[in-house]
Amino acid sequence: MSRISSRRLAARVVSAVGVLAIAAVVAACGSSSSSTTSSAGTAPATSSSGAGAYGSAPASNSSSSVGTVDVRSGPLGKYLVDHSGKTLYYFAADTVGRSNCYAVCAAGWPVLVATNKPTAGAGVHAAKLGTITRADGTKQVTYFGRPLYYFVLDASPGDIFGQDLPSFGAPWWMVNPTTGKAITKTPPAPPAAPTPTEPTAVTIQAHTSSLGTYLTDGSGKTVYHFAADPANQSKCTGLCAEVWPPVLINGKATAGHGVTASLLGTIKRADGTTQVTYDHMPLYYFALDGGKSDVTNGQGQKIAGDTWWVIAPNGNTINKKIPANGPAAPSSSPTAAASTTSSNSSVASSQAATTLKLSANPSGQLKYNTSTLNVKAGKITIVFTNDSPLPHDVTVQKGTSGATIAATPIFDHGTKSITMTLAPGKYTYYCSVPGHRQAGMVGTLTVS
Repeated sequence: MSRISSRRLAARVVSAVGVLAIAAVVAACGSSSSSTTSSAGTAPATSSSGAGAYGSAPASNSSSSVGTVDVRSGPLGKYLVDHSGKTLYYFAADTVGRSNCYAVCAAGWPVLVATNKPTAGAGVHAAKLGTITRADGTKQVTYFGRPLYYFVLDASPGDIFGQDLPSFGAPWWMVNPTTGKAITKTPPAPPAAPTPTEPTAVTIQAHTSSLGTYLTDGSGKTVYHFAADPANQSKCTGLCAEVWPPVLINGKATAGHGVTASLLGTIKRADGTTQVTYDHMPLYYFALDGGKSDVTNGQGQKIAGDTWWVIAPNGNTINKKIPANGPAAPSSSPTAAASTTSSNSSVASSQAATTLKLSANPSGQLKYNTSTLNVKAGKITIVFTNDSPLPHDVTVQKGTSGATIAATPIFDHGTKSITMTLAPGKYTYYCSVPGHRQAGMVGTLTVS
């Protein structure tokens, strides 16, 4: 995979998929009791004083107060950092004296907060440091009038993973301390990620749902084919492989029910790991399936330059989208089965479904348009519209921690629906994307 496509995938991870890292930050911010930081927060604390992935130690690191701005040298020259050496960025969509990064954007790109007058380190123009007041009252540090931010995936001093990354509609750039202008160069490739662990046993089997019959692993987790892959070769590496983890093995895969053993094989990936193939197609999981069985959120997704499909046992890909009402709810749980029936279910089945409308916050905040829904017992349809910049779904469960009753697929634009027959009681609806429920994307469905 080219560096350009990898960086585009990083943008999707951060501003559309990538939810995994950002959602954890959103949840953490939501639980903070601090009264001096914004909901976006400051950069995660670090005790590391090493050089990080790129560059040398900070030019100055004498102050520990929030809002200190220093200079660091790296492969792209000198650039602004905070007192601990963490990289600072401009957002190209901002204007002088104004931030256009709020809500989920500010979770992925936390602001540099000043609790007092920002301090200039060696090489920083003190007169060009200032602050603006954000919508929540937080003071954000500026340089030459432009707001400064961190990047949530920069874990160590010297990391510059946010450089030249398009996210939330515009690129993000490091800052030249001398001129105050954005550094618009593309950074060199970061160090390779650690080699993943290979399990010693993997079973590939057939599973049937509304999509048809397709391949899963032995625990029921869906496996996918990447349309860009040639026979016996993976084009999904680096960031792509974080979103679409390859099905790895240390040995030989086992054919489960419905699968032709002679079609199973393996290839060696660029990092030396062994990946399972089927009819010469490398197999992958999808991170947003959440490790659950009977979930096909990756079906028909176009990520990293091409489309991802499930695979039929005969070796053909199933090139159709997920039905509008989503995959069938798992039927193996007695609790789930019981929760969808009631003494009046036979009456409800002959009646038209009651329709409830639900939508995601269009600005990207992690919440639905309402946290309470009320309806009479019987057949119920929830129509969910997602016009936000992030992928979401609606999952319904009994009580607050009971079995899942139904769920839409996770999707990033459009409308999906689910239909259930519910008995009187309390139910919870929530977004199953990791971290979204904890951040507030949850509500109560009362059935009377």
